Amino acid sequence: MFPKTFLFRKRSVLQAAIGQQSTLESLGILQDAINLAITEVSSTFFLLKVTCAEFLSSLKWNRVERSIREEWQLQCLHAYFDLLFSDDFKVAQAALSKVDRLVMNADFTEYSGVFAVRIPDDVISLGQGFLPAVLNMPSDYRFRGECPDIVIESNLEAVLSELTEYYTADVLKRSAGFCLVLDALLKTFPASLFSECWGCSSKQPSPTGGLLSVVLELCELNLNTSSRLSTGLRVVAALFAAFCESNMMNVVQEQASVDRATLPRLPEQTLLDRLLLMPLRVLNLYYSLIAEYRSVTSQSSTSILSRPTLSPLPKKDISPSRIADISRLLGT
Repeated sequence: MFPKTFLFRKRSVLQAAIGQQSTLESLGILQDAINLAITEVSSTFFLLKVTCAEFLSSLKWNRVERSIREEWQLQCLHAYFDLLFSDDFKVAQAALSKVDRLVMNADFTEYSGVFAVRIPDDVISLGQGFLPAVLNMPSDYRFRGECPDIVIESNLEAVLSELTEYYTADVLKRSAGFCLVLDALLKTFPASLFSECWGCSSKQPSPTGGLLSVVLELCELNLNTSSRLSTGLRVVAALFAAFCESNMMNVVQEQASVDRATLPRLPEQTLLDRLLLMPLRVLNLYYSLIAEYRSVTSQSSTSILSRPTLSPLPKKDISPSRIADISRLLGT
């Protein structure tokens, strides 16, 4: 009884601290609140962990003293990763919904105090929402020649670097969560705008494909459910679209007349082959499952017509070599 009450009190303390950063700092207890949130990330009380995610994502690090920021910001980031990859689905979803705010409030750059005035992205009609520069193109393409905010760009680059390092510590367990986090970040920070952060810039191409190659490999090997695979394929599509757009925009900006000999090179042939084969493997997988289902249904119908009574049909055992057959069909 008492431990449960104590957990509720801790949650109430963190809830009261959300949005009161300046007050906590003036009272000298901001570090205590941060330490409490980091410590309770490992709690077994899911509501307390959800509150920890809300508090950690609400911290605006550009308003914190430099010494406190250098001591606590990375610790808070790693604690938030623990929440993102939590085994508790509710906790992971709560942390995932605030991951964009975490990036916006981070401060991994020396330019956080710079005030920049930018021309609106859509100068045609400010009241009609986003107007695509090229109509009827997928949302992953922008073709607007925009310049990203240097503060957000630096924060995103640092978060992605730490996230990748965190993921590589346990690839098998964190593969699905890694793709979910990337998918959520891509919705707020599209790769076509922040191409250098996502490794899709034509000016600094990655020899191994960067995140694109990593996520593609996950789709081929580790993402073993339809929902996880669809998430991985969305990330692959967004990264490849950004890579293509970066190359095309680079040509337009640097040359008035395009020379075929100076066109930017596509990714290495092996990566292109894998990109082309992945959707085909998915189609083959669904085809094999549909064909197998039709075969079983046809046999069941024939058995019903040929049997003198309508007694329950014996359950047909699936061949133990079915997985191996599908794997050979997919080429994995």
